[in-house]
Amino acid sequence: PYAIVALDFNNDANLDLIVTNYFENTFKSLVGYGDGTFKINIDRQTGIDPTSVVIGDFNNDKMVDVATTNTLSNNIGVKLNLCTI
Repeated sequence: PYAIVALDFNNDANLDLIVTNYFENTFKSLVGYGDGTFKINIDRQTGIDPTSVVIGDFNNDKMVDVATTNTLSNNIGVKLNLCTI
Protein backbone atom coordinates (compact mmCIF):
# COMPACT_ATOMS: atom_id res chain seq x y z
CA PRO A 1 0.00 0.00 0.00
CA TYR A 2 1.12 3.52 -0.77
CA ALA A 3 -1.76 5.90 -0.04
CA ILE A 4 -4.90 5.44 2.01
CA VAL A 5 -8.15 7.26 2.72
CA ALA A 6 -10.73 6.24 5.32
CA LEU A 7 -14.47 6.90 5.18
CA ASP A 8 -17.77 5.12 5.74
CA PHE A 9 -18.72 4.60 2.10
CA ASN A 10 -21.45 2.01 2.68
CA ASN A 11 -23.28 3.83 5.50
CA ASP A 12 -22.94 1.08 8.11
CA ALA A 13 -21.24 3.37 10.71
CA ASN A 14 -17.89 1.54 10.26
CA LEU A 15 -14.85 3.08 8.61
CA ASP A 16 -13.94 1.61 5.24
CA LEU A 17 -10.66 2.12 3.35
CA ILE A 18 -9.47 2.97 -0.14
CA VAL A 19 -5.83 1.92 -0.58
CA THR A 20 -3.52 2.45 -3.56
CA ASN A 21 -1.05 -0.30 -4.40
CA TYR A 22 2.00 1.25 -6.04
CA PHE A 23 3.60 -1.86 -7.55
CA GLU A 24 0.30 -3.52 -8.54
CA ASN A 25 -1.09 -0.37 -10.23
CA THR A 26 -4.41 -0.82 -8.44
CA PHE A 27 -6.57 0.57 -5.71
CA LYS A 28 -8.65 -1.55 -3.42
CA SER A 29 -11.72 -0.68 -1.40
CA LEU A 30 -11.89 -2.52 1.88
CA VAL A 31 -15.11 -2.81 3.86
CA GLY A 32 -14.60 -2.34 7.59
CA TYR A 33 -16.37 -4.55 10.13
CA GLY A 34 -15.91 -2.13 13.04
CA ASP A 35 -13.58 -4.47 14.92
CA GLY A 36 -10.35 -3.52 13.13
CA THR A 37 -10.75 -6.09 10.36
CA PHE A 38 -11.48 -5.42 6.69
CA LYS A 39 -12.50 -7.38 3.59
CA ILE A 40 -11.48 -6.46 0.03
CA ASN A 41 -14.59 -5.29 -1.76
CA ILE A 42 -13.29 -3.87 -5.05
CA ASP A 43 -9.92 -4.20 -6.80
CA ARG A 44 -9.53 -1.76 -9.72
CA GLN A 45 -6.68 -1.00 -12.12
CA THR A 46 -5.12 2.47 -12.10
CA GLY A 47 -2.43 4.15 -14.13
CA ILE A 48 1.20 3.27 -13.47
CA ASP A 49 2.42 3.85 -9.90
CA PRO A 50 -0.58 5.41 -8.09
CA THR A 51 0.84 7.68 -5.38
CA SER A 52 -2.20 9.42 -3.92
CA VAL A 53 -5.94 8.92 -3.68
CA VAL A 54 -8.93 11.17 -3.03
CA ILE A 55 -12.62 10.40 -2.85
CA GLY A 56 -15.65 12.54 -3.54
CA ASP A 57 -18.82 12.78 -5.55
CA PHE A 58 -17.19 14.28 -8.65
CA ASN A 59 -20.24 13.97 -10.91
CA ASN A 60 -22.95 14.79 -8.32
CA ASP A 61 -24.78 11.45 -8.53
CA LYS A 62 -24.57 10.64 -4.79
CA MET A 63 -22.10 7.81 -5.45
CA VAL A 64 -18.51 7.57 -4.19
CA ASP A 65 -15.94 8.34 -6.89
CA VAL A 66 -12.19 7.73 -6.57
CA ALA A 67 -9.31 9.65 -8.17
CA THR A 68 -5.66 8.60 -8.14
CA THR A 69 -2.53 10.40 -9.25
CA ASN A 70 -0.37 8.03 -11.28
CA THR A 71 3.30 9.06 -11.28
CA LEU A 72 4.78 7.11 -14.18
CA SER A 73 1.63 7.42 -16.33
CA ASN A 74 1.83 11.18 -15.68
CA ASN A 75 -1.96 11.35 -15.30
CA ILE A 76 -4.92 11.33 -12.96
CA GLY A 77 -7.32 8.41 -13.07
CA VAL A 78 -10.97 8.70 -12.04
CA LYS A 79 -13.27 5.77 -11.30
CA LEU A 80 -16.93 6.72 -10.94
CA ASN A 81 -19.73 5.15 -8.91
CA LEU A 82 -17.99 2.95 -6.37
CA CYS A 83 -21.06 2.90 -4.10
CA THR A 84 -23.78 5.08 -2.61
CA ILE A 85 -22.88 7.83 -0.15
